[in-house]
Amino acid sequence: MNSVEELKTIAINTQKGICIVNGVDVSRDASYMKLEFENGEWSLQITTKRTLASAYKESGIQATTESILASAYKKIGIQQGSIALPNSK
Repeated sequence: MNSVEELKTIAINTQKGICIVNGVDVSRDASYMKLEFENGEWSLQITTKRTLASAYKESGIQATTESILASAYKKIGIQQGSIALPNSK
């Protein structure tokens, strides 16, 4: 789900690995950030990771997207987080 909100403030401390956007610490959840200034306008694009859980009462199975991806990466022999996509034009 995409949501657009007004960019009011941003604070980045690269030494501590902290990024606060509009008063909210997005450091843990952000997997991609792109800050741009064009024609006098600032814009910030953030991709965040979300954990979606599905629980089945009958079987007691619970899986998250992160555990499913980790399992898939392991099966195909790729280190998690090592895939880089080319820039789109």
